[in-house]
Amino acid sequence: PEVACVYPIKPIRDCAFPIYEPEEQMVHKLMNVTGQYNAPHAFSLTLGNSYPMCYGSHAERRDRNHPELEQLSRIANRSGLDFRVVVTLQDALDHLIHGCLKWHPENCKDQTETLESNVRFIKTQLRSIDKRHWRCARFADFHAMREVLRWAIGHSMLNVTESLDKTIPIWAKWMKEYPEATKEVRSLAEKLSPSFLELEQMCNLPPK
Repeated sequence: PEVACVYPIKPIRDCAFPIYEPEEQMVHKLMNVTGQYNAPHAFSLTLGNSYPMCYGSHAERRDRNHPELEQLSRIANRSGLDFRVVVTLQDALDHLIHGCLKWHPENCKDQTETLESNVRFIKTQLRSIDKRHWRCARFADFHAMREVLRWAIGHSMLNVTESLDKTIPIWAKWMKEYPEATKEVRSLAEKLSPSFLELEQMCNLPPK
């Protein structure tokens, strides 16, 4: 169906517990907003729902600062919405370059442990929801990103595609500006790669 509006919702209160608003409050909010539209529409979580998400201590980023897909799926079902998840992936080396050389939320050794833990959370959570409700794409594969967003938001993708076409050159430039990987980062990425490969296989992504 045609999508009349992509409506952003912000379930994240802050990066301390509880990360999400009370479930009843979110259901009430979504049902109220849904009632305002006559045409089909989509809701999108605002940015920040990554694994891990937010700053915080190493233990917080490793063990608790991440989305809860099972809870979000339950909220969507109770609100009468078709829940859809887009999982975007980078390889282990790019994650570490961005996460500990460019962004610096943690040192590279701790970031490796954090990412390995969060990959386990992603896999467990994806197994908890129906496979019909999630799809994956590699972050740098812009054609695949277009297709997975087309699936997630609806058949009418004119505005979203135009927005993505403007964003792609920014992404490409941003990725070219990654710092050069150090010997330590390459070694840590090699140890992390099997976990990322398992997630890619779970997503049925073709080999790079």
